[in-house]
Order: sequence, then C-alpha cells, then structure tokens
Amino acid sequence: MGRRTTFLAGTMIFWLPALFFSTYVGLYEAYKGAMNNDFLGLTYPTEFATMLIIPAMIPTIFSAHSILNREKLTTKLIEKFNLFHSNAEDGHNENLEDSMLTSKEYEHLDFAKQLDYCRDLDRVGEFALANKMYKHYFEKYVSSHKPDKKAAALYSKTLVNDGSVDKKEMYDSAEMAYALILDHPHSVMYQKIINAYISELSYIGYESGLKRLREIESSVSDAYLILIIEITKLNFLYRMEKISEVDFESLENRIDFTNFNESQLDRLEIRISHIKNEILLDKGDFEQLEPYLNQRKYRYKWNGKRTELLQNSLGRMYRKKGDYDSSLQCFNENLTRGRSKNLPMVEGVALVNLGKTCLLMGENGRVKELSMQSIEVFTKIDMARGLIESLTLFVKACEALGEDCPDELEMLEGLEQEHGIVAQTN
Repeated sequence: MGRRTTFLAGTMIFWLPALFFSTYVGLYEAYKGAMNNDFLGLTYPTEFATMLIIPAMIPTIFSAHSILNREKLTTKLIEKFNLFHSNAEDGHNENLEDSMLTSKEYEHLDFAKQLDYCRDLDRVGEFALANKMYKHYFEKYVSSHKPDKKAAALYSKTLVNDGSVDKKEMYDSAEMAYALILDHPHSVMYQKIINAYISELSYIGYESGLKRLREIESSVSDAYLILIIEITKLNFLYRMEKISEVDFESLENRIDFTNFNESQLDRLEIRISHIKNEILLDKGDFEQLEPYLNQRKYRYKWNGKRTELLQNSLGRMYRKKGDYDSSLQCFNENLTRGRSKNLPMVEGVALVNLGKTCLLMGENGRVKELSMQSIEVFTKIDMARGLIESLTLFVKACEALGEDCPDELEMLEGLEQEHGIVAQTN
C-alpha cells in the first residue's frame, strides 16, 4: 500500500498539473491559429486566455476521477484479500464465500499475493480449486524474466497435492526455485522458497539431505531460516538413529517471538512438535504424549488447520499402546479424508499405518492387500519413503503367509540402499 500511496501522490502533484498545462497550451494554440486564419468565418473573442481554463480542466478532471476511483477499488481489493487471508488463518470458515475473490479481482493482485490466496484456498479445504489455481499460476509466471516471479512459479508446483505432480518433480522444482531466489534475499518470496526447498530434501535421502542442509546453512543469514535448518537437521539425525535426545528448551529459547510473524511461528511449532512426537512415541511416554496430541488437535480444529498429521500420530500412539480399535479408527478417518478430498499423500500414509496395525493383529492377508494399495499410491507420486514402508509391509505379510516375493524384496533392498532409509516399525 505504501508504494501505491506514493504513486498516487506523485500523480496528483506532478502528472495532473502537467496534463492540465499541456491541454491548455494545445487549446490556446488551436484557438489562436483559428482566430488568425479566420477559421469558418467566425468572430473570435480576443480575450480568450481565461475562457480556455474550463475546457482545459475537463480531461484533467476525468483523469483525476479515474485515478482516484482505481485507487479506491484497489484499496477495497486489498481489504477483501486481507479479510479472506485473516479468516483462513484464524479458522473462521463460515463466511469465507463472502470474502472469496472473483477471477478479475484475483488477477489484480500482485504475484506474491496471488500465491498467498491460492494457499489460503488450500488451507480452508478448497483443494480442487487451489490445485487448479496453482497450475494456472505456474503457467502464468514460469516464463517470466524476473527471477522472483519464475521462482514463485516453480515453488507453486511443490504445493499441488492432488497427485498430478510427483515427488521428483516437486524436488526438482524446489531446487530450481532455490537457485533463482538465493541471490534475492529481499524478495517477499525468499523465505518461503528456501523453506519449501528444505521441506523437499527428504526426497534425496537423509544422508544427502543432511549434507545439502549444511550447504544451505552457509548460504543464508536469516535467523528464521537458520532455525528451520537446525530443526530439520535434528529430525534427519534422529530418523537416521544418530541421535536419541533433543534439547527442546534450547530450541524454543531461540525463537524470537517479537520478530517472527504468526506464519513463521506456526511452521516452527509444527517442525518442533514433529520431533517431539517421535521421541515421546519411541520412549512410550504416553502419559505426556496423549494430552499433548489431543490439545494440539483441538487447537488446530478451532483454528481451521488440517489435522491429518496429528490424527496419524494419535493412531500410532494407540497402536503402540495396544489399543488397535482406536488406532484403526484414526487411520480409517484419515483414509476417508484422503480419498474423498483427493489427497494421495494422506491416503498413502493412512494405508501404510492401517497395514502396520493389521500386521500386529495377525491379519496378514489384509496387510498384503493394504500394502499393495499403498504401493500403487506412492509409485504414482514417486515417494521413496512411502514405497519402502509399503514394500516392507508386503514382504513381512508374504513371509507370514509362507509366500515368496523376490521382486518386491529386491526392489525394497535397492530403495533402502539408495536412500539410506528403513521402514519405521511403529
């Protein structure tokens, strides 16, 4: 808004007077030429200088009206966008339709706010519309000659969640976007794009991802990004079983609540909580974990945030406690949501976890059936970790049933070696 206000002030102070002056001079010269040449044989008043002020003002008045009206419409558009964004972040979904933008209004937003609007649609559950707009956004800006716009277009590919963009394409897009934005730290897209690249690093395996994280760390000075990198490194190290404890108090003390915005704080909370969930689950500390997960899920529901990850963590906790009925209920709810909303990642994770619970229940035929379904899902989106989890279940089920599966076993061993990941047992 500040740049728009400056533009408006400059227009009113400099451009409109210049328009009036040039119009007046043009009318003056035209009138004087007509009078000197006795144009049309008319009688022309000799005192015409003052008389021309009024006609000279007409285009100036119309121009001023158009400029002020456009500024008014722009201000209303920004207010409408901010209202929708605020409602989406706060979880006030009941009146969202009133503040949703029309196609024309959307096109009048700048490229960064257009992407924010798409993400807000995703956040409030308008998945089909959000995915459609992500794809339109990519096509619109991917050929831009401006690095931040092209980087934003590539970044938008990592946000598509309907399975039409696989994990390799997401990783490649995030990497290209990172390379474009790295030299533009003042861009509004800088933090978002680097954060997205960090989020996609698990695709290349934890060992390679850890090496890449250290390279990124040496290239950035932003306090928020450095903290995100540190948390991600701890997550990779814990997943690789190279560490067993994390000093959460020290991590939380590094969070600058005065300078980090709400969105940044949310991302930090999600990443820290993910590691905390894993550690508490592995330790079997259900007394602390259960209320922690339920409190977060309750808060997320009221804030309109997606709860699939928390639902998944609850299902895993119930499974480890031996409460298989509650575990199956959690995962089946996620499976329903994943399939009804066309969210392949949610669907695949739910299938794998249903398979793990059924394996503990001795239902090996069901495990084989579920793992075949999850293999199909994760093959489509090219997610190595999901395939490793699915193939592990398939092999275990076949062994329990006394069946051979040499092809699946070979594929599993190859993926484990390539990515340095083995399936989690919980």
